[in-house]
Amino acid sequence: MNNTEKAIKTFKLILSNDESHIPTLFSLGNLYRYIDNNIALSYFEAILKKEPDNTEVLSLIASCYDNLGKINEAISYQNKAVQIDPDNFNHKKFAQRLIEMKSQN
Repeated sequence: MNNTEKAIKTFKLILSNDESHIPTLFSLGNLYRYIDNNIALSYFEAILKKEPDNTEVLSLIASCYDNLGKINEAISYQNKAVQIDPDNFNHKKFAQRLIEMKSQN
């Protein structure tokens, strides 16, 4: 068992005691971004149900959709992040990049 698998196992054990523990959901989502974006989305969506204005999670969801080739969904989530936090340069930059990618397709 490698370190990633060990971390996932540990985080899932924590969730078995508290399935809404946001830091653990966040950690699992981030780990799964490198393994399976669909699974990562499920963890990020669970956070969003509790924290709908979490712009970091909105942006991570946009990134997952981008990785899955679902550019319209990615733009939608990233635009929500920009609407909530219009002064965040990184959110605006990523939204712009997604829109440019869509226009090239």
